[in-house]
Amino acid sequence: MDQEYLLELINSEECEWIEFKENWFDKYELGCYISALSNSATENGEDYAYFIWGIQDQTHEIIGTTFDYNKNVNNEPLKHYLARLLSPSIAFTFETFSLDGKKIVCLTIPAAKRIMTEFDKNRYIRIGSSKELLRKYPEREIDLAVTLKNGYPTIINTPSRIQDLDFSDLKAYYLAKGAYVHPDSFEENLGLFVPNTKKYNILAYILSNNNDISCRVSVFSGKKKSDSQYSLNDFGRKCIFLTIDQILNFLESFNITKLDEKNRIVERKEISLFNSSCLREAILNAFMHNDWVDLNAPMISVFTDRIEILSYGSLPNKQTKSGFFAGKSKPRCLELAEIFVKLKISERAGRGVPKIVDTYGMDVIEIAEDYIKVTIPYAFERAFGNSESEQKVSKKSEQKKKHQFLSKTDKIKWLILHEMENDSSITTSQLMEITDLKKTAVQNYLKDLTKNGYIKRIGSKRSGYWKVIKQTFEF
Repeated sequence: MDQEYLLELINSEECEWIEFKENWFDKYELGCYISALSNSATENGEDYAYFIWGIQDQTHEIIGTTFDYNKNVNNEPLKHYLARLLSPSIAFTFETFSLDGKKIVCLTIPAAKRIMTEFDKNRYIRIGSSKELLRKYPEREIDLAVTLKNGYPTIINTPSRIQDLDFSDLKAYYLAKGAYVHPDSFEENLGLFVPNTKKYNILAYILSNNNDISCRVSVFSGKKKSDSQYSLNDFGRKCIFLTIDQILNFLESFNITKLDEKNRIVERKEISLFNSSCLREAILNAFMHNDWVDLNAPMISVFTDRIEILSYGSLPNKQTKSGFFAGKSKPRCLELAEIFVKLKISERAGRGVPKIVDTYGMDVIEIAEDYIKVTIPYAFERAFGNSESEQKVSKKSEQKKKHQFLSKTDKIKWLILHEMENDSSITTSQLMEITDLKKTAVQNYLKDLTKNGYIKRIGSKRSGYWKVIKQTFEF
């Protein structure tokens, strides 16, 4: 372990795979801790767990330690004693460091692989910061066994819940970017199958036409989420690259320019609301590094003084905060990152974060245990309601008010049109879920709306889309 990563650990919160002590020592309890930390590292998708002496666990103050791992216990070296009672054998290591002139000892513990780590024939786990016998938590024991068998859930080794997937939009996107995609082997080449199977994985699902992942962009009338919501815009349910394009176009519509008359000599200086390049980098990073396993898309909030982009999942294994801010690229999913590069959406040159930091400072990026949030501040406050795009949003708000006076039949028609305006590629199956109607009923509504000139089908049933001819407020 290098000293930089040790400092990152010390500045982290004590958790299920990190333990801090000062001078504490109990040979048997230490063995139990190794079992617990090893199993918990596997549960949390970490390669290693750490037991660190010389740190005050509440304040994280470096105080130094007198702990000596070379000592003998009952005429037996401590390391030999621990290794003898651990099963299976794991290659734990002790290291000594000097920080601020004070001795620090770090015990690095490999995560359990294939078999749960036992000490003296007992299995342990961490519950928060407590060490517990695993048998007291049978559900955790079952989950750990599944993880050991299948690996920590990722978008590569987790099957898609839908296996009938269509990638025509992805293929079209490749062609539009001038990238070649082999019609017979692209699925394997892009890593769209669970390893050693022919089952589509979550990576395939988020790149397909027929996923149901929604990415919402909320626009608030003030500076807090407790302020009234100006609009809620639903993107997604299509290949994520198309979703990214839609979101970037939508957010750019807010980027008005203001004339700066200060210190004017001849020319007036134009100031944009925000840096479009930084916003693009923040959106791309959010989608590329998002933890898609739970099918949660990044969350975007627009306020009168800033835009917040939140992606799920913290830093990948062995990625330090200093490395992150320095632009050392370490993708959460290598296969997805390579597709971004192939499509020339991202260079993987690590320029995104440094560009944001150079423009707005480090404080605009918040790294938590389960999310990363980037804030793009405005150059000046921005009220809503003037631009053409915002007038469209206002019209939709009027539609919703009128919606309450419609008949049941017209409400369903309104709902179908509203969904088509948000997603022109929406399918009959998705409309069945939204309207809670059977297939025949939905098809009858579509025929009626088409006959009366409200909608028109462009292209084939499989790869076409819906065009809304009449706006929903005309009901």
